[in-house]
Amino acid sequence: MRLARRLLACCLALGAVCVPTIGCTSGASPELAGGAPRALDFGTTTLSAATVDPPALEGVYTVGGLRYLEVVSGGAAKDDALPMIVLLHGMGLRPRMFAAILGSFPERARFILPYGSLPAGQGFAWFPARTATLGPAAQLDAVLPGAAEQVTSALTAIRGMRRTVGKMVLGGFSQGAELSYGLALLHPEMFTRACVMSGALTGELLQRPRTDGPKPEVHGFHGADDAVVRTAAGQLTIARFSALGYVADMKVYPGVGHNFLPANDDVSACLQAGVRAALAAP
Repeated sequence: MRLARRLLACCLALGAVCVPTIGCTSGASPELAGGAPRALDFGTTTLSAATVDPPALEGVYTVGGLRYLEVVSGGAAKDDALPMIVLLHGMGLRPRMFAAILGSFPERARFILPYGSLPAGQGFAWFPARTATLGPAAQLDAVLPGAAEQVTSALTAIRGMRRTVGKMVLGGFSQGAELSYGLALLHPEMFTRACVMSGALTGELLQRPRTDGPKPEVHGFHGADDAVVRTAAGQLTIARFSALGYVADMKVYPGVGHNFLPANDDVSACLQAGVRAALAAP
């Protein structure tokens, strides 16, 4: 078991394809070439894989057509009853982009890290449309609700398979952030908090909410110089959530573009608060 966990930790840190009891497939990822740890890509800033202390991993699974990594943090065991955190990667990326959060997350929790269903560059995407800024907007309007339905269906099944405490906590970056906003808008009953970096929704999508019942807190994080998802679009999205009765706010980072790493600590703190909210819920 210890060897299997080391192999799976290798896969998370280096981005290889992982299969429980088998380990890393060296041909699946360019980061494995030469056997040396490479840098993980966080936009314009990098973090050495060798500096990340890997958490405990269970493996890679597929439920309802959704392939995902499962990770437990804070010294928890896989069979413990735990709050569940769902993190959605950006377009062309993989779950490994969240390695820095996973490696230092102090709370006992279960992370679900899905892979997008479409190949894109060296990683995956959630839908063909790029972002609310780069568009085309009509394509995003058409495909995001379907992607949200697929993810929520799989998450409902996963939650039923694992002992889970409270509502889920949600996070994402870029295209994964837009899907996270969509999930919080279209399925608010499933989540207690969303911690979203560099995302936005189109005006059309924001006109199709479910406004009844409990709603998650929505906390946005955005670079002031983001040219991929314009900061103004993110701010308008948060304003719309507020108008719909959500507790919603945004932190803007001066001089930061489309880059997750500057918000890493703030997003982690937001997720930790979500875990505490899930534990405190009746």
